[in-house]
Amino acid sequence: MRKLAGKVIVCFLIVIFLLSVLSACADKNSGNPILSSDTRQTSSINDYKSTWEQTGTLTDHFDRHGADFGAKTEDEYAKMAYEFFINRNKYLVKVDTDGTIRVYDRKTDTFGSYNSDGSTKTFFKPNSPGYWERQPGKLQGGS
Repeated sequence: MRKLAGKVIVCFLIVIFLLSVLSACADKNSGNPILSSDTRQTSSINDYKSTWEQTGTLTDHFDRHGADFGAKTEDEYAKMAYEFFINRNKYLVKVDTDGTIRVYDRKTDTFGSYNSDGSTKTFFKPNSPGYWERQPGKLQGGS
C-alpha cells in the first residue's frame, strides 16, 4: 500500500509541474497578438464577413481586390483574408504602436492589415515596390 501511495504522490507532483509549465507559457504569450493563438477557429466560422473590421467597407474592398485572389463572393474574400491572418507565422509581420498587425507575403505580394483582435482592415496585393518597407510597425520574429 505504501508503494502505491508513493507512486500516486509522484504522479501528482508531475501533473502539478506540467500544469505550472503550461501556465507559464500561456502567461508569457497572452499579451502578444503575434504569439497568442486566435480563439476563433476557421472551421467554426459560418459567416466570414463577421471577421471584417467594418462590414460596410467589405463590398468596396471585394470589388477592388477580390479578383486578385480569385474570390467569387465577399464571404470567400473575407475568409481568405482571415486565413492569411491565422497563418501569419508563415509570413512577415509588423506590429504598430496602436496594435495594428500588418502581414505580408513576398512570394505572392499579398498584404493584410488587422486589428489586434484579428479583424481585417484591408487585404490586397500592393503591386508597389517597397510597399511593405514603408509600412509602420516593428518587425516581429519573422519568416
